[in-house]
Amino acid sequence: MDDRKWDELIDKALREDLALPEGLSERLERRIDTLAQEEKRRGYPWRRYWRYGICAAAACFAAACLILFGNAGSSSPKDTFSDPEEAALVAQEALGFLSKNLNKGFAQAEAAHAKIARINRIVDKHLNNK
Repeated sequence: MDDRKWDELIDKALREDLALPEGLSERLERRIDTLAQEEKRRGYPWRRYWRYGICAAAACFAAACLILFGNAGSSSPKDTFSDPEEAALVAQEALGFLSKNLNKGFAQAEAAHAKIARINRIVDKHLNNK
């Protein structure tokens, strides 16, 4: 969409009179009050959450067991490469791949920032004209 179409859409939206239907705010207030009173009558819904507590306790127990007994057999990490030069080449290749993808992401972020800045200029122009 070009800038002219954006301008037309924003002008159209600003010209329309957006009024609420009669009695809507009173009905919303009554409904909110009714829901608040029902929540007070029910009290704290602890019965619904006991399952979450049991699951959380079981997860903590499992995590503690994994931490304590997971590395019992190995005392130190093992090397994946026997040749240090080969390891350096693989690490350099991995860092190059990371750099390429990071630069691609930065380029996409800059393009998105430019589009956002353009839209902000259009919106500011219309808001300051009123």
